[in-house]
Amino acid sequence: MIIDISDIISNNNQSKEFTCSIDMSDITYNHNSYPIINSKPFELSIANEVTTLHITCDTSLSVHIPCDRCTKEVEHTFDVVIDKSFKLEDDKVVADDEEIPYFDSGNLDVDMLIFDEILICWPAKVLCQEDCRGLCPDCGINLNDSTCDCASKPKDPRMAKIRDVFREFKEV
Repeated sequence: MIIDISDIISNNNQSKEFTCSIDMSDITYNHNSYPIINSKPFELSIANEVTTLHITCDTSLSVHIPCDRCTKEVEHTFDVVIDKSFKLEDDKVVADDEEIPYFDSGNLDVDMLIFDEILICWPAKVLCQEDCRGLCPDCGINLNDSTCDCASKPKDPRMAKIRDVFREFKEV
């Protein structure tokens, strides 16, 4: 969703509330696409405070992310709270040392603003359950749903005796 904020930027001490919704259907991160399954409209407040532009909003959205061990889809909810201030000079939003991708000639890209906040909160590891057993590295079966006998087969028959020693003495 693109909002024209040029009138707010050019008029000191002006503020406006916008009812926004997320237009994105998915989030692309690390060359993968994750579908947004639940989002709700939210209020976005923009205020020109003479030398700064202050933006606030509070929303949440849910995304399907695959489990890092078994690839089962997991619903992850992001609580997005934005409370940002940007420097204003000559009726323009300026940044000291970084580019601000969601401002473009008097327009604010709300989806990009939300996307940046989601990337900051992206989980390092997603598990369907704490004790997820993952996939069998040999046959690929989901070990949470069923078992296989791949682990009992020695990979290299010459190592079978050593594997038996480690099984017998787990504390070694």
